[in-house]
Amino acid sequence: MKHLSFFCLFSLICLASFAQESEINIYGLYYDFDLETEYLIELDPYTASHEVVGELEGVQAIALGTSTFNDNNHQYIFKGYNNSNEFKLYTVDAFTAEIIDQPTTSSYPDNFSIELEFDMKTGQTYGLQYDFENEVQTFVRVNLQTGGVTVLGEIPEIDGILLNTSTYDSNSSRYIFIGRDNSFTTRIYVINAIDGTVISNAAADYLGNCELQYDNNIDELFGIYREIPDSLLNDSIWSSPSTPLQIINIDEITGDYEVAANVDGIDAYYLSSSVYIQDSSDFVFVANDTAFEKRMFVVDVETGEYFSNEMGNENFIELKCDNTEFALRTYQSSNCESFEFSSNVVCYEDYFDVVLAFLGEGEIFLEDNLTGESYTTTSADVSVFGPYEFGSAYSFTAYPVADNSCSIEQTISTVSCTTTDLELLSFEATNKAEFNLLQWSTYSESELVHFVVEHSIDGLLFTEIEKVQAIGNSNIRSDYKFQHKTDQAGKHFYRLKAINGEMETAFQSNTIEVLRKNAFSIVVGPNPVENILNISYPIDQQTISVQIYSVSSQLIMEEFIRLSDSQNFNLDLSRLEAGIYFLRVLGNNGIEYQQKLVKN
Repeated sequence: MKHLSFFCLFSLICLASFAQESEINIYGLYYDFDLETEYLIELDPYTASHEVVGELEGVQAIALGTSTFNDNNHQYIFKGYNNSNEFKLYTVDAFTAEIIDQPTTSSYPDNFSIELEFDMKTGQTYGLQYDFENEVQTFVRVNLQTGGVTVLGEIPEIDGILLNTSTYDSNSSRYIFIGRDNSFTTRIYVINAIDGTVISNAAADYLGNCELQYDNNIDELFGIYREIPDSLLNDSIWSSPSTPLQIINIDEITGDYEVAANVDGIDAYYLSSSVYIQDSSDFVFVANDTAFEKRMFVVDVETGEYFSNEMGNENFIELKCDNTEFALRTYQSSNCESFEFSSNVVCYEDYFDVVLAFLGEGEIFLEDNLTGESYTTTSADVSVFGPYEFGSAYSFTAYPVADNSCSIEQTISTVSCTTTDLELLSFEATNKAEFNLLQWSTYSESELVHFVVEHSIDGLLFTEIEKVQAIGNSNIRSDYKFQHKTDQAGKHFYRLKAINGEMETAFQSNTIEVLRKNAFSIVVGPNPVENILNISYPIDQQTISVQIYSVSSQLIMEEFIRLSDSQNFNLDLSRLEAGIYFLRVLGNNGIEYQQKLVKN
């Protein structure tokens, strides 16, 4: 079996900063051997000072070369082992050191993806993973919530990865790293992150363990480099090279380079210690000077100017820069705020369908990540894919054609539909004077507890409105009905879930639709709203309930309003973060009103 080669000389690991005129946010990991505790620390590259953010509870060991930074949400990401020796993918709030997610992944070599890089434009995380069964290096997309990976492509004829040499071009969705092919030639590999294809692999034997950093502000690739004279290459005793350390500007397609800065007075630099400040185009790294003092160097790649500060002897590893302000300012657009993409599975007797729904204006690009097929649709369409066999997977990516930075992925690695003896004979909705009448019939129920009735006004955001008790066990036809009291004009969507004795979903119906023509004259505005939402409720009520749900149908806030004679009131939403929500107003006469709400 071929062995994957990794090349590393020193291994301290990456540092970073922010713009000089802004608050500095560089994060890394530090282990206190006396307390046997792992900490998240924050560094200031312009003073080389640091402070502890907080303890990483339960973290025992770090997998070097696996860290990255979520530049959309101020989150530090790395792989490591917990105190139970379980291999985890950690997502950490950089402000508090709180561990947000820590899905368990299989340990090396089964799922050991390395060189993780975060795409500031799409919010996706990519990396490299060796497929030991097929003996091939693969390019993968990593799911931070589940820890699973999606293989996007293979990188043929590659023998090894030079550890901590990867970087990412968010402008063009390109993953860049240094590797060695089967003939041991060092190459700069450029990967198309959308489809996993190799764009180029220019030979660059001069590089060795060069630290690459991509400047997404000026669209240039830089590296940290030192030319080693031939006389020193075969020395058995280390001698300090007389050549200066250089920051070089590299053409990743041809492998050619130009010198951007000469940094004198350096004895040796710490491999994997570099980071990049996107706002100020500063290349930051750690090195020992000629007096063998550890110092942090900051180099302006556009002017060639640099300075350094003494660091001390602490061994901070896996340093990463928080470029969130740059990422949000550069890539976030108004289109993303109104775009949503969701998937639902509809199970049948021996197969399942995947139903995809969208929110957003204009045309939407949709790609089946497993087949590579792509489609163009609109938010008015509901796309159905299938049939799929039980136990199989699905993966789709969608974004507005007008802005591919709003990319959202829906992936399930294994779909397991719980089979029951339930057979849904019919499910329909009828428009009545003061309500929508839902009726459904089943045949041969087994161990059912109740049905959950879910409602939506757009076919995307569903909320539970009622639980209807099931017969439970029956081998004959059973009929059910439910009155949804509403006088709201427009389309109404409904679906059913059958819940069994283990409180699991045994069956989910297709989505059905009914159109109401009589308008419920409640007035809600403005929408989008900044802070104060005005609501006018014209029907005679003493008290109404106003509820705000997230796009995942989680109840965010609820207020009970006692109406005055004017029946007008204001709702303060200033504590809500910007985004898309779901408003529900329910009167004590049972009539409700629902609406999508955008908070600026």
